[in-house]
Amino acid sequence: MDPIAELNRRLDNLIRPGTVAAVDLVKARCRVKTGAITTGWLPWFTRRAGSTNEWDPVSVGEQCLVLSPSGEPAQGFALVGLYSDAHPAQSASASLHRLQWANGDFLQHDAATGALTIQCAGPVKILGSRIDLNE
Repeated sequence: MDPIAELNRRLDNLIRPGTVAAVDLVKARCRVKTGAITTGWLPWFTRRAGSTNEWDPVSVGEQCLVLSPSGEPAQGFALVGLYSDAHPAQSASASLHRLQWANGDFLQHDAATGALTIQCAGPVKILGSRIDLNE
């Protein structure tokens, strides 16, 4: 293979924008459509994956970047969380933190007002050895 062509291929594959094409929830992997290719099964980034662990799976159609060490997509990772026309930002407020799920339920805190809003279509369960709402 031409070494210059191989170098160009690897450079082109270091960082590639794409959209999640498929999700394997059991293995926590996704396939990404980027340009004319669909990657193999790649891990996606999450905020925490150690003794503190967060589960928030990616969804098909979510925009992402494939980061490939040495330009090899088979060794890549999906960095998700890019807004798009299909999945726009939920607010334009600098003081609002909002988490919204596909069914419309949400948890929202406004640091400017201190207001906490929860919308939940189902039952709410709070577990703990001691719960005191007046403390």
